[in-house]
Amino acid sequence: MAHIDYTGQTIGRLTFIEKEKKGTKIIWRTSCQCGNEQWFRAAYISLMKGRGSNFECSKCKHERRSPTLTNKTFGRLTVLRGVPSKDNHHRWWLCRCECGVEKEIPSVRLISKSNRSLTRSCGCLGRKLNSKWANTTQYPPAHQLKTKHTNKGLLLGMRAL
Repeated sequence: MAHIDYTGQTIGRLTFIEKEKKGTKIIWRTSCQCGNEQWFRAAYISLMKGRGSNFECSKCKHERRSPTLTNKTFGRLTVLRGVPSKDNHHRWWLCRCECGVEKEIPSVRLISKSNRSLTRSCGCLGRKLNSKWANTTQYPPAHQLKTKHTNKGLLLGMRAL
């Protein structure tokens, strides 16, 4: 089977640098536009061409498939950077809360369609909401929710007027 010579050609983001034969297989050393070098088997290149796939290195492919959350804000949390995964299922991010605490949180807890599973602080928001000072001017809550006591006070004050 005759293999195509890609030397010097650029396809997608990859520039083919050299061809090497390892046993019965031919592999290509490529350079991506991001600067990353990677080896690809000739059979894999033919497969990518046949499928109409993007020609890019694995690093670019990973970044394209999983968007970065760096510098985005979720509730009180600001995402600083990605961290090594603690499990094989989710990407993890280092986040800084408004109170100054840094915490590692999986992306599924930051971006989710279910409001029950979302993380919006390091835990300080829950502590504030459950505090006995939550509805006073000394320690006001961030969300401006009113409890039964506050509503009664407002109702009594309105009747007195």
